Amino acid sequence: MSVSIRSEPNLGKRAERLSTISGLAAATLMVVSVFLPWVRTTVRVDSVLGLADLGVPVGARGFPLISTAGGLEPWFGKGALVLAILAVCLLLLRRSWLLFGVGAVSLVHALLALGFYVPQAARSYGDRFASRLALLPEAAEATVSGGGATPGSGLLLFLFASYLLFASTAWVGRAVEIHRRIAGLVSRATSRVGTLVAWLALGMVLVGAYNAVARKLDQYSDIHLSSNALIETQWYMFSLVFLLAGAWTLREDGHVRVDVFYGRLSLRGRAWVDLLGTLLFLLPFCACAIWFSLPLVENSWGVREVSPDPGGLPRYPLKTFVPLAFLLVAMQGHAEVVRSIRRLVERSSSDLPPAESSAPGDSQHAGEADRG
Repeated sequence: MSVSIRSEPNLGKRAERLSTISGLAAATLMVVSVFLPWVRTTVRVDSVLGLADLGVPVGARGFPLISTAGGLEPWFGKGALVLAILAVCLLLLRRSWLLFGVGAVSLVHALLALGFYVPQAARSYGDRFASRLALLPEAAEATVSGGGATPGSGLLLFLFASYLLFASTAWVGRAVEIHRRIAGLVSRATSRVGTLVAWLALGMVLVGAYNAVARKLDQYSDIHLSSNALIETQWYMFSLVFLLAGAWTLREDGHVRVDVFYGRLSLRGRAWVDLLGTLLFLLPFCACAIWFSLPLVENSWGVREVSPDPGGLPRYPLKTFVPLAFLLVAMQGHAEVVRSIRRLVERSSSDLPPAESSAPGDSQHAGEADRG
């Protein structure tokens, strides 16, 4: 059955209360994150005793991010603390438009920390460790041959809190329309990408059919119509369809659901499940996938990785689409967050028992306007 949407008398108060709660939670997490380790570094030591991996978390002795301990750049921590305090002040003043800007700046700040602060911390700590190692007589032949770094709990918490602060302005205020325009733009972009990628499925079928016929003809002639390049072309097309169509599938609610309770919930209940699932599972998973795939892509480009099979295709361009695909899914995830928030602040007339309410697929049509 069709579902009509109408405004609720206390819509503004409810939306404002939810926006304030989520904003205060985000600002609190931002303040806490500043005093947690933002990076964990690992150095590799070559010595006469062999290889030893020494994993040392920066801030393990309580050094906060705003400290200059270890020769780290202090402006990351000071900037994060200033943004957290500013967020609290704007929440108390109920300046949603300015809070939207602070949330966006905090997101950029967290991404810069991932891109610059973590590698710089690894180099800084590696240099300090090497200088101290050189002063030890028993380690005269030891050298620091390499090091690495991973985000610490503070940085990950700040990244999550920054996005939560940014999304909290989608409940009420002048920033709501901006969020909806961004969500519509993202939805249209993912739809176009998905439509273009869908044509690769046809190309994959055609190339696969040609390969099957060519391999059969090769058995009766020495022309060699098939090749490893054509076979890998089919694989690469399938990989692109799988990677780049993920955001489009999310937009169309086409991913597989293990539905136990979801179909029995009202539209508001489904919106809460979608919202919390995106915030707690989808977006963190996309962030982890992007982070762990970037070194693989960098190494692949560094060596210009190619297929080990004779006549195979280069693989480094294809691996580039792995982080790009998860970035598209994350962007569409934000559009789904905005759409779920819009459902929650609009009262549905489907306050009926589960048997009389609409089917699960109706929730997709109810929010079609939000998808642009």
